[in-house]
Amino acid sequence: MPHHQPLPDTYRLLSVLSGIPLKTVPALKLAGLWTQDDAAPITDAQRALLRQLTTDGRVRWVTWGPDGEGYVLTGYGEAALDVYHQRYGPANAPRRGPALASVIEARLLEALTVTPQAPAQVLVAAGLRPPGSTDPISPTHRTMLLGLLAQGLLAATRSGLDVVGPDQELRRTEEGTAALEAYRQQHEPHREKAQAQP
Repeated sequence: MPHHQPLPDTYRLLSVLSGIPLKTVPALKLAGLWTQDDAAPITDAQRALLRQLTTDGRVRWVTWGPDGEGYVLTGYGEAALDVYHQRYGPANAPRRGPALASVIEARLLEALTVTPQAPAQVLVAAGLRPPGSTDPISPTHRTMLLGLLAQGLLAATRSGLDVVGPDQELRRTEEGTAALEAYRQQHEPHREKAQAQP
């Protein structure tokens, strides 16, 4: 998996600002640019970045707002963010959540149970195949299921048959259940809180 560099400091700061005024330190913290103690003054580099953005007209200091004064994103700042994302695309944007492959893997593991099911039923339960479809399993879906099998997260119950053939049955393994629980703990903490409440 390629490693993406974070947004440049300028765009990190612009991306946390909006039309609602945000004070200096909270803005720097949200952008991940605050590295010093809370009581410390802003650094020269942080001050220079704010000065540059204000001089360029990308942000503006205002004295109004629900929480008082602060920086707001101007139209120029919003346009600069749009141009940056159009030019460099989402590959450079920070990811907010799990990778799509992890989401699909978790959906497949949720659809799999310890009771054996046909591969097509698993794909329907995961929302990856329309109910009642008689088409053969697509190469992409086949690859996904074979990947889970290779990782030991699912098992085929009928030996000697095509692993994702229509007569085969698949079930989730203990390793698959553990992987699903680990995914939920990392990416769906709200689910456990909801289940813990009576």
